[in-house]
Amino acid sequence: MTPCIHFIMRNLSSLTPLQKRSVFKIAVDLIKADNRIHCKEISVLDSLQEELFLSQDELDMIHYITVADAVQALRDMEVEKANEVLELFTSIMKVDSDISFKENLLLTAVIMSCSKSSKDWAHIITSTKTEVKVCDHQIVFLEKEHSPETHKILDDKYDNL
Repeated sequence: MTPCIHFIMRNLSSLTPLQKRSVFKIAVDLIKADNRIHCKEISVLDSLQEELFLSQDELDMIHYITVADAVQALRDMEVEKANEVLELFTSIMKVDSDISFKENLLLTAVIMSCSKSSKDWAHIITSTKTEVKVCDHQIVFLEKEHSPETHKILDDKYDNL
């Protein structure tokens, strides 16, 4: 494991049990996003489990947390701690030296939903309907009220996200 990831993980021991499971849930989803699991990614997950002191029962519980629930737990963190977690996710995505579009899309959505500058207007929602047909390469944008900040980003080149 890279020293950077190890340093970041050491700073996460003070998280609540729900926050720890949420960090692990998103880490797993990032790794699974490209449908290829590299041995370095498995090593990172093993180390993350150890650093977060997650038991097998707690690991089993992450399957019952939606991405939206996990992100909400991260949004409730202090800004500094949330930034450490986002830095961890970025490092995890890069560990196999192959960043796929799906990984990047998921990470961007998580970052936008948890960053201080955008979490007031960017949220992740989870559909529980498994038979819903959607393109793998899309973001669904819902707006309760017009948000100029959001449109600055989304109306610009989407590829720059």
